[in-house]
Amino acid sequence: QDWLDAKIAPTMDGQPYLFERREVLRQFADPSRRMALNVLAGRVFENGGMNATLREVDHLADIYSAGMRADPFRKKAILAFLLVAGNRASRGLGVTWATGAPMDYQLARILSWKGVITMSPEFDALLRSPDVLLPIESEQVYHMRAATFVGIERLSEETGVPSWLVDGALFNGYRKDPAFI
Repeated sequence: QDWLDAKIAPTMDGQPYLFERREVLRQFADPSRRMALNVLAGRVFENGGMNATLREVDHLADIYSAGMRADPFRKKAILAFLLVAGNRASRGLGVTWATGAPMDYQLARILSWKGVITMSPEFDALLRSPDVLLPIESEQVYHMRAATFVGIERLSEETGVPSWLVDGALFNGYRKDPAFI
């Protein structure tokens, strides 16, 4: 894939995580990975609907491992499926969702702010710090994401709204709310 390096090298010099970013782009340009994605899409969109499960999320993370596999919660892979689910739902097409929400700092903060989950004031302050990115494998992040998952699922059950829509409504509705920021 020398042609890819020749195309992207001038735009990426000086970027942080240069090697990792190049590998992500290489994987997206790899025809064999595209074929694997087509097989996955055939399974996800079988019978005209969309059936998104954790099995498919893991499969997508395996296909594009450089960009999606490192996160044990598969946030990027789930977000990729969310984009497709939102597009399909907006056009009145069927979506079956069984993957959970992509758990991140913002959702945890929003759920805490709205009283759905509880975080200590110290941890909340840590999440609000623009200079802190906690290690993904840390116990704090694990518990925060687990609480976020449970909070989103509970809201989904109580409202009858799919978890992927609850996630989007909270994230898009509150992340820039002046009362939240």
